[in-house]
Amino acid sequence: MVLQLTVVGALMMGGVAYLATSQTKFNARTLLSERALWMAETGTQRFMAGLKNENDCINWALSSSNLNASCTGYWLNTWIPVRDDRGKTIGEYRVSFLPSQLPHLKRIKSEGKTYSAKSGDVEVNSLKRVIGAELTRFSLDNFAIASNNQLGGARINGGARIHGGIFTSGRLGLDASSTGIYNDYTDLQDSQNFQGYNTPGVAPRAEVYVYKDNSADSAVTPNGGIELASQADLGTNISAMQAIHTHSEVDDPGTGTPPAPSTVGDSIVGNGEDTKVFADKKDHQLPDINFPDASANSAYLNARLAEAQANGCVRGSALAPSPLILGNSTVVAPAGGGCGSKFTYTVSGGTRVLHISGPVFIYGDVFLNGPIVYTGQGAMFVLGNVMGEKGLEPQVKSDYPEHAALGIVASGDLSLTEGSGSSVKYAGSFFGNKSINIEKCKVFGNIFGGTVNLPTTGTRPDIYVQPEVRAKVGVPMPDFSNNRVIKNAWWEMHSQALK
Repeated sequence: MVLQLTVVGALMMGGVAYLATSQTKFNARTLLSERALWMAETGTQRFMAGLKNENDCINWALSSSNLNASCTGYWLNTWIPVRDDRGKTIGEYRVSFLPSQLPHLKRIKSEGKTYSAKSGDVEVNSLKRVIGAELTRFSLDNFAIASNNQLGGARINGGARIHGGIFTSGRLGLDASSTGIYNDYTDLQDSQNFQGYNTPGVAPRAEVYVYKDNSADSAVTPNGGIELASQADLGTNISAMQAIHTHSEVDDPGTGTPPAPSTVGDSIVGNGEDTKVFADKKDHQLPDINFPDASANSAYLNARLAEAQANGCVRGSALAPSPLILGNSTVVAPAGGGCGSKFTYTVSGGTRVLHISGPVFIYGDVFLNGPIVYTGQGAMFVLGNVMGEKGLEPQVKSDYPEHAALGIVASGDLSLTEGSGSSVKYAGSFFGNKSINIEKCKVFGNIFGGTVNLPTTGTRPDIYVQPEVRAKVGVPMPDFSNNRVIKNAWWEMHSQALK
């Protein structure tokens, strides 16, 4: 009996010891697994911080084919050690790009690994975890129209159709039938619109931001909200708006008796509120934004002047500004003799061709008496006003914006007009620091200004956002100075993806 009890006791002690050892190993393995995940998240957080502030060798221009590896302190695609408070290396992380075709979207893979010890390249008890993340940029690329004030003129009515995001303040009014803001490219390829151009591969990511206007002489109603007629649209059933962001103080009791909960407090008022709003979400999340400043002697324009001087393309001077008129005859050296073939304007057989390469700085007003077609990629920075008449398009429509992209920045006002008759077309990125006026024309690109004035009579504009044109111009265009990085997706990779 004693012998039997001794044997049983020994077995029990052995079992307990085995269980204790197994639990210790399991706990150690769990700790290593969690630590490896921390390493992977450390890499992601570092990348996000660099992207938001555009430092640490990270910026939005980077991609899998453009890694900026010459930057001092470059760390992508490299295992970076992580140390504890005693200086001991406890793990490493490595961040690399995943494929993405959109400049506003970065997809990354962050690997984290940890180990109990490391001798040279030999890692003891190594464990690895991998996460992926998608990061999107909130910038002017998202918007067909962006204004630092309430939209002037007739706001959006009488048949105006905006395909892309809207950024404004005060009252955003959609006032009549066949009027709307859409998250699609419907009718882009119609002959009266932009037939022959390449349609962007994804929907225009349309969001609406309406801030409260504190600078208006008299308060608008609703101030910071949307007034929507029953005949107008905010998105469609098929392609809903990504989101609608309005000010929380708009008095919005909702519609219906009793009011439908989905319409109460969303800052959208009018007869179309309950039937014409198609949005993935509605909220009052309005990030703090510093609208870009491209006034004379601004830091932005001074930086562009330095780039244009390096490019050899500066016309006139601050003491001797002169107007540049591009009309029905060839202009020799329109940006100065040093510019050479980088900025030319030739007229042959009635065809007016503007060629641009890189940044061009012009002291004085610019008159674009079209119709004008352009080639090349670059931007005109004008210390003055810009008046465009009768259209401005790439000479080869299918080149836009991959091989032909034009930006125009005016420190004063910028006008895109037809002059008279039927509507004409403009393709590019257009910024008027004081105001931008749109009359009897259609736009494929982006229009931004301190105030954006839409027509009160005549042909209302169709405006389609081209979210890639600003990047394809090849030189910095005005942008929000406060970008936010939105974590749209964050997932853990397994199996082959982990490798």
